[in-house]
Amino acid sequence: MKKILPVLLAAVAFIVVLLILSPTPEENVLVAAYDLSMGHVIEEGDVVYATFPKEMVPEDAVFEPSEIIGLALLTGRSQGDIIRASNIGSEPMALAPNERAVAITVDNASGLAGLLRPGDLVGITAVIDSSNQGEKGTYSKATIENLRVLYLSPEFQSIDPDENILTSETDNTSATVSTTRKTEGALVLAVSIESDNIVYDFKDVEPELGTQLRNVNVVEMLTALEASDGARLYVYLMPRNAEEMVTSGLWLPELVIKPYKPTPTVNPYALETPTPAPVVVGGE
Repeated sequence: MKKILPVLLAAVAFIVVLLILSPTPEENVLVAAYDLSMGHVIEEGDVVYATFPKEMVPEDAVFEPSEIIGLALLTGRSQGDIIRASNIGSEPMALAPNERAVAITVDNASGLAGLLRPGDLVGITAVIDSSNQGEKGTYSKATIENLRVLYLSPEFQSIDPDENILTSETDNTSATVSTTRKTEGALVLAVSIESDNIVYDFKDVEPELGTQLRNVNVVEMLTALEASDGARLYVYLMPRNAEEMVTSGLWLPELVIKPYKPTPTVNPYALETPTPAPVVVGGE
């Protein structure tokens, strides 16, 4: 046993030295050549190759510039950050000749809590308060669909929990800062300059009205609704293969259906007590 122990120790030492001297597998991946902001459209020269140990390279790292040229960043990247597929939108962000960029204000309720990303397709529902139009109530209508998201305010965009904590080290000391997400932001949409039809399908609610159309310029419509004190815009997310959604619009008071006809409550203070007639004495 005494003769075997030195041999085993030598073998273990040899393996340890071999592991230390063995080169660590490395990979060349694309990184940001300089600071790139969210929504930036990737061009040649925006990314360069850098070498990292293989175990540090994420599974969705990008290796070929041709895969991302012309696409937009969903999140900002600092110089030297590895470019990941999850950082890149799936659609080119440049405006087509027949498109214009229109901005609307959104909050957690109207802007899907910041879950939108450049390249997403959305529809717009207009909610209009008609109190100043004679009839008190709220009207809601899905107006236009297939609008492409160009930009969302970074401070409103939903935060990845893994990226919510920022740690910096200076002079052997460290500080941790938790970023705070704002509850309101700007959403920029690509909107066609060509007129489109808002379709009102009344067949199920008022068959005699059938289907009616209102032809509008969407750029003007969204701008007017955004500027109106009596209107609010809500965004809904759409799949790429979305089926057409046609509605009649919703007049909120019509949702109230009572199970019986209410009996009015009598206000006892509103009843008039008859004054008793004077008593005639002695026939006078």
